[in-house]
Amino acid sequence: MGRIQHKEDAFYVMLREFSESLIGSGESYAAIMRDYPDCDEAIARMKEDELACDQKVRALLELCSRSFITPFDREDISAATRGMDDVIDGMEGVVCRLGLFSVKEIKPEAIELADLTLQAIRELNAVFVHLPDFKRDTMVMVKVVEVSRLEDEGDKVYRNALASLYHTKKDPIEVIKWNGLFDKMEQTIDSCERTANVIQGVIVKNA
Repeated sequence: MGRIQHKEDAFYVMLREFSESLIGSGESYAAIMRDYPDCDEAIARMKEDELACDQKVRALLELCSRSFITPFDREDISAATRGMDDVIDGMEGVVCRLGLFSVKEIKPEAIELADLTLQAIRELNAVFVHLPDFKRDTMVMVKVVEVSRLEDEGDKVYRNALASLYHTKKDPIEVIKWNGLFDKMEQTIDSCERTANVIQGVIVKNA
């Protein structure tokens, strides 16, 4: 039984460490939006973070494939892992596009979306902190709901950003650039909610 418990603990530790690593990336993401364009080093670190997260994904999926016992369904472990990977990929994709699109100035809605994403990442980390005791710890669902609420806030900011963009911008190139950026930012915070929803499904299936 001790060996089985150890295997289960390894999954919880690795998922929590993955979610913890996203907090630093989320802080960089939000700082880049506030400080742009004076953030070359932060953008470079974001790429390093993305590569480091790829290693975490591989390690978790490899553990899944060779473990006879897992704390919950392998498909859910894989989905949660890939969901967090989508979060870091999304943030890195946004900041990479700032240079590719020759963005001169960050729109306030982009700062709002980045801040909401950081908040969602912090709540998602709390989900994984409480996850080992998910059958008894009601805080897991509290944090899942909070991630969903933050994603809803992000949707409102995203819709307002698009409305403002199309009503005020006359340069079609600027519209195309920012439409793409806002889409990517909205997809990134969506990835936080999708990951939290995986854990909600785990709780429901094991109720």
